[in-house]
Amino acid sequence: MTALAGRIAARVSGKRIALIALAIGVGTVLAISLSRPAKSSARAVTALGAVELPMLDNEHATLSLPLHNGRPMVVNFFASWCEPCRRELPRLARAASAQTGAVDFVGIDHQDSRARAQEMLRQAGVGYPAGYDHAGVLARKLGAPGMPFTLFVDGRGRIVDKVIGELSQQDLDRGLLLLGSRK
Repeated sequence: MTALAGRIAARVSGKRIALIALAIGVGTVLAISLSRPAKSSARAVTALGAVELPMLDNEHATLSLPLHNGRPMVVNFFASWCEPCRRELPRLARAASAQTGAVDFVGIDHQDSRARAQEMLRQAGVGYPAGYDHAGVLARKLGAPGMPFTLFVDGRGRIVDKVIGELSQQDLDRGLLLLGSRK
């Protein structure tokens, strides 16, 4: 190999090594960010506070939170355009039926069409009340980075847990346990 060919080969090898190192670095950053638990939020909101929204199924009626009965609540933000929301709603509907009288469940439709959201809830068998937040104001106030977003709120209105992303059965069981549910 000539001296010129040797220098070119060394430069190409150096560039390949740099590209490989860059790819490994990017991959590591992605792996770390994707492996973080879904329990973080942009802002640390510790209480739900008073909320009034129009009802999803009746724009002339109002959903007021908390429900003023002193019971803990599961508040689930969803949208018909959100596929993970579609997957978790039947799980929430079953849990709401099992928790009747112990834990209240409430849905908040986020930046959506009323008709599509109502149809999605019907298909999932959801019977608990749902509010309609067309502008997404409440989710932004609570620091929700996306949908779905679920809050576990104790009887005094304090948020004891939150799940960003699709709610698994383990997430739901853990949240209900934190609310003191024995059912």
